[in-house]
Amino acid sequence: MSATTSFDSDNLRSPLMPAEKEEEQSKKLCIDEMLQLKHFVLTNLAWSLEACHFRLRRRRIQRL
Repeated sequence: MSATTSFDSDNLRSPLMPAEKEEEQSKKLCIDEMLQLKHFVLTNLAWSLEACHFRLRRRRIQRL
């Protein structure tokens, strides 16, 4: 049975998938970076919408 499996019992932390080229790894985003980017974009969108809402509300008050 040990001949059919390719499990290396000496190295338990060896990766299951072969490592990719360094160039390809540097282009990929990890999940933390994607979540930070998503949070950044959504936060900026919320601030922008709030600024537009404030401007429109201020303009409406000035007309009165």
